[in-house]
Amino acid sequence: LKLTSSSARSCSPTFVGCSSPAMWRASGVLGAACTAAYWHVPNQRRRTAVRAEERRTFDIAVVGGGLVGLAVAREAAARGASVVLLEREQTVAASASGGNTGLGHTGYDAPEGSLERRLLRRAISLHPALYRSFGMGMSHCRKCGSLVVAWTPAQLSALDAVLQENVNAGDTDAYRVNAEELRDLEPALSPAALGAVVCPNEAVVEPFLIPIGYAESARRHGAELRLSTEVTSVERQDGVWRIGIGKSALAVDGRSKPGELLVQPLKEAAAPSEAETVSARCVVNCAGLWGDELEAMRLGGGEPPFHVTPRKGQFLVFDTDVEVEYILEMVPTQFTKGVIVWSTTYGNVIVGPTATNQTNKADRSTDEETINSLKAWAVKAVPALKDAKVLGTYSGLRPATEFRDYQIKAHPEERWITVGGIRSTGLTACCAIGEYVMELVEDMDGAPQPDRLPERPMLGVSGAKKRLVQARSRINLEPVPSLAELAADFRSSGDGTVSVYGRRWLVSHPLSSFGMESYSGKQGGVTS
Repeated sequence: LKLTSSSARSCSPTFVGCSSPAMWRASGVLGAACTAAYWHVPNQRRRTAVRAEERRTFDIAVVGGGLVGLAVAREAAARGASVVLLEREQTVAASASGGNTGLGHTGYDAPEGSLERRLLRRAISLHPALYRSFGMGMSHCRKCGSLVVAWTPAQLSALDAVLQENVNAGDTDAYRVNAEELRDLEPALSPAALGAVVCPNEAVVEPFLIPIGYAESARRHGAELRLSTEVTSVERQDGVWRIGIGKSALAVDGRSKPGELLVQPLKEAAAPSEAETVSARCVVNCAGLWGDELEAMRLGGGEPPFHVTPRKGQFLVFDTDVEVEYILEMVPTQFTKGVIVWSTTYGNVIVGPTATNQTNKADRSTDEETINSLKAWAVKAVPALKDAKVLGTYSGLRPATEFRDYQIKAHPEERWITVGGIRSTGLTACCAIGEYVMELVEDMDGAPQPDRLPERPMLGVSGAKKRLVQARSRINLEPVPSLAELAADFRSSGDGTVSVYGRRWLVSHPLSSFGMESYSGKQGGVTS
């Protein structure tokens, strides 16, 4: 939320998040005052607020305000828990979630039998009603389908296996096409393509609206979202977690500035000093890129159960009238889906991501050599992009671990849940991850588990008898603005924000800000 109060004039603008329950409950634009405003109130008021907060013990503290953390916080709050979410950035979904592709996956390339595949399939069944509850329409979520394209004889011979993986995952609508049929489906594709598997259920979404939908829904269900808040320590005392927190100055910008091609390296931010303590009966670690470090804190400096290696993916953004109808994918490997070409909801054509491991967890810079290679691949796949205008670049960091599957585990004796290794499919799976995490919490609380099988048959994930889950009323949000309205608002505001759900939000996803800057009335080739 943009700061306008006199108490926050010394603070640089930041957005939606609150560290005071009273401020959260207030109405109107100033009623959702940001975390930074809280840090700049007079000292006596701040000390009073801190003392009041330290007397309160939340049911659940969620560390990390990316898509997964937001989905967990929303699910927990909707089930009646008192929830606080702690996010180190100045806005939600700004780290790994702020550099994704904005694509909805069917899970065919997730390992068979993996938790990732199970949760992806569950999530897909939830999306239609969920996104409607966020006030999103067809223009914000476009099920265009993908083409897994073979470019070599070896890849062509692998298509049968790709098709079988789709069927095994439950995507029985997938089918194979030859080169001639492929050109009919996607005229923009190079004639060098030899064949493809059509996955009709993969989708393109507006990637900024989904996380703020989770955030606003969590807030209206009673959760507190604290931004610019970094966890500095955790300690369990008398059955309660005492979480040390400090003000964070981290503000990662993963996209190039208007008129520039490359994203510049991030300057190191000062380490936060511990300023207060939050208490919670249960902690859910959704810290993403910093998840292993939080696990080490839990273990008193011991060896974490996994290690996060940031995997950078760079992207090139075109502003063009070239129409790419499908998501154009490579035949996947064990480690990556490869470089993809697709049109966003705003009509920009994107090529990426690359996959390069690095040690820095905040450096989202792009480099000329990689961007040139991406442009060469885009032109090879879609020759009409040769003379297309380059709008800019962006990058994202995926929290890869040494394990291929999700690392989600409950530690009942500590009332701590670890959620790690959500590498590339968090946008799609996060709602089901939220459900799964809350089932683990309810298990720790001793909630009855009717018809439970040893392998935990999640509702909708397996063919086993469905678990009895008490129906809960969920709050539906008002309709979000159209793409044209969002673009007009973004351009007129001049501060990188738009108005959604009655408050102003920083547009944190590069695909959305690029799209709003360049929007011309086409949505992925369809005139609005």
